[in-house]
Amino acid sequence: MLIKENPVDQHTANPLPNQDGLPFLEVLQLLNEASEAFVYLHNAEGHFLHVSAGVSRITGYTQEEWKVDYGTFLTDNPLNEQVHVFTREALEKGKKCPPYPVEIRHKDGRRLLLEVNEAPFVQNGRVAGLVGIARDITKEIKLLNLEETFQSFLRTCPIPLVIYNFEGTVRYLNPAFEQTFGWTLQELAGQKIPFVPESEIAPTREGIRKVLEGEVLKDFETLRLTKSGALLDISLTSFHHLDEEGTQAGITGMLRDVTAKRNL
Repeated sequence: MLIKENPVDQHTANPLPNQDGLPFLEVLQLLNEASEAFVYLHNAEGHFLHVSAGVSRITGYTQEEWKVDYGTFLTDNPLNEQVHVFTREALEKGKKCPPYPVEIRHKDGRRLLLEVNEAPFVQNGRVAGLVGIARDITKEIKLLNLEETFQSFLRTCPIPLVIYNFEGTVRYLNPAFEQTFGWTLQELAGQKIPFVPESEIAPTREGIRKVLEGEVLKDFETLRLTKSGALLDISLTSFHHLDEEGTQAGITGMLRDVTAKRNL
């Protein structure tokens, strides 16, 4: 997606010393040479301009192979939907992103989980791209309880997110869900959410059936009600998740409100 360079308040993004030598990135690279991390820079069109040498050690791809669009190495993990949201907001608003996880594919086919920490950089008073550090946290995730590890992500994710038990009752709602739909976790924990309009009951049941069979329901267009009774256009992504023993434990739904876009 092409995003035009945007004017920005100099206090919200960092200026980059120059465009060619990139001494700023070289300093960061020195700081991260011994760690499981690499530094990168991509322009407003999402094309990597610079990637530090650590990328080869971590991902198996060379620095030159990484000079493509940032979406090239992303897997089909629904977790990656947030990447486009954070990138767009950082470029359009000139604000630093909170750290967030991204799943990419190693050159040998393995899946890697990276923690990305990035911020806009400014040239001539305009946001020209993003500079960031990506840290390999794959081993950490294997050692830590996944639910605990992702609590921070769930709380800060800008997309409304709900985790259901197999009975269809609520196990978790993130703050973005509460802000969009009006219900709190305290109100709905252990309950079914009364937000499916009658016209959407049959399609929703069919979607649940597919998810339980192992499919990922992606960008499913539907309608949902808020607590106040407002009807929202929703783009739904849903998938089942596993417990520590690898058995199905429930369903996660990410409900992006696209009402404003539909009304344009």
